[in-house]
Amino acid sequence: MKCATAAMTALLLAIPSASAATANDGGGRDVSVAMFSAQVIRAVTITPIGPGTWAKHCEGCDRKPLLQPLHIGQPMEIFAGGTFKITDESRHESRTATGLWHLRATADAHGQLETDVVLTLPSEHYVAAVLNAEATADEPAESLAALAIVARTYALNGNHYSAQAGHLPAELCDSTQCQAMLPGQVPQRIKDATQSTAGETLWFQGRRAEAFFSQSCGGVTEEADAICKEDPLHKAGLRTYTFQKWRVNEGRITVTVDFSDQTMKID
Repeated sequence: MKCATAAMTALLLAIPSASAATANDGGGRDVSVAMFSAQVIRAVTITPIGPGTWAKHCEGCDRKPLLQPLHIGQPMEIFAGGTFKITDESRHESRTATGLWHLRATADAHGQLETDVVLTLPSEHYVAAVLNAEATADEPAESLAALAIVARTYALNGNHYSAQAGHLPAELCDSTQCQAMLPGQVPQRIKDATQSTAGETLWFQGRRAEAFFSQSCGGVTEEADAICKEDPLHKAGLRTYTFQKWRVNEGRITVTVDFSDQTMKID
């Protein structure tokens, strides 16, 4: 989500005119995330970190220990499990996380390699990674907890990412198109916020709400056109953009979250 954080505890709901309460439906499950989703990646290196890492070349193949870095520079498919660092060799950017990995490298219409990277991990680990990217650890504990609930609600409320035809599907992505995420080492206060709200999501009229969040980006704004022009996929000619005007209704909303009895009230 765009420049988002837990800087304020207001929860912006798709249906803001009614009250809702946090509910724990045991929604902790695995979620799939498209990594490097804001860019096209070519060759990558998958580096195992720690013990127990494995890989295989097809879904039904036997697992084999992967103890050395593996370079992917030609069409192939890899399934892997454990803690890995995936490095985009052209940009020298990397993502490190623990989970089940699916990498597929294919040649595009021009013969250039394109590599998809999808990570499947427990939803609570994903929520912590979102807070790690979208918030700062020195924010109030209540703010971090509120953001954890909203981020979890968003993640568990169906698919929010549409892969292009021929690419690996995923429910979510690691960019602000969905929710930014930063896997890896997570500060203790973010772990606490995630664990203290584990399984809690926002509900409205018997179903999980479609919840979003945003922030004041330090008082700095930018023209939408300038931002879109810098989109790497737009620069590469892979997608275009259009603008839609914001529609804002008059009035205001007040959200009260009571962490002592796990309720929320919207006025």
